[in-house]
Amino acid sequence: MDDNSRQRRKGPMSAGIDVANNVARIRQGTQLARAAATAFGVISANVWASAAIAIAIVIVVFALAFSGISAAGIPNNGPPPITEAGLSTIGASSGNAKCSIPSSGLCSVSSLSDLTANTDKKFADINIASKICQAESGGLPDRVNDHCLLPSSDPNNSDDYSVGLFQINMIGICTQAFSCFQLDPRKGRPCKDSAGNSTWCTIGNKSVLQDCVDKYTRISWNIQAALSLSSNSLKANGNSWTPWGTKDYCGIQ
Repeated sequence: MDDNSRQRRKGPMSAGIDVANNVARIRQGTQLARAAATAFGVISANVWASAAIAIAIVIVVFALAFSGISAAGIPNNGPPPITEAGLSTIGASSGNAKCSIPSSGLCSVSSLSDLTANTDKKFADINIASKICQAESGGLPDRVNDHCLLPSSDPNNSDDYSVGLFQINMIGICTQAFSCFQLDPRKGRPCKDSAGNSTWCTIGNKSVLQDCVDKYTRISWNIQAALSLSSNSLKANGNSWTPWGTKDYCGIQ
């Protein structure tokens, strides 16, 4: 048998072996491809799942932020509107009771004019607003009057827990912070402090109260609340000063 015959005889066998090898390689490649695809799918699924969770968290955070509600249930984006019905429960203290229009500071006419330049509501008389502001807080935005906690024996006791430039009463806004309160002086002091003394109020939730105080000592929040108070009474239009104890003291009509 010549070499060509041997070559021809070996040819088909060799070709068969090559085909078998190629098929094996293809199968192996397919298996590897499937394994890779599966692994990629698992990884992709995990990545997409993680991404979905992250997106969901971001959405929830933004939703809470833009909904304007804090953990204490207090609006984050600005004070709530104060209606006429709320005037009997939202007032202010007699504060420093110095009836003068300051020439400088946050209660000055120029400062209040700037601070209310872009507000929807306006004070009808910015001079009176300046006088009330100065009498109530002396121009101190972080002023806090917590005299409703004082016992009846203390001459400084009062029926309010007021804060900020215009001394907005927290009892009328953050009622959930107090376990007991009375806003009608004619009805006496119904609350008792830890020593058993009669008081106008007792605190039930300190964190909620602090949240309210932090918000309403902000200059913008306090002024917005004052604008609402002076605009939503029977006289309305930013010209009612009835909610403030300094109105009568200062002879404001």
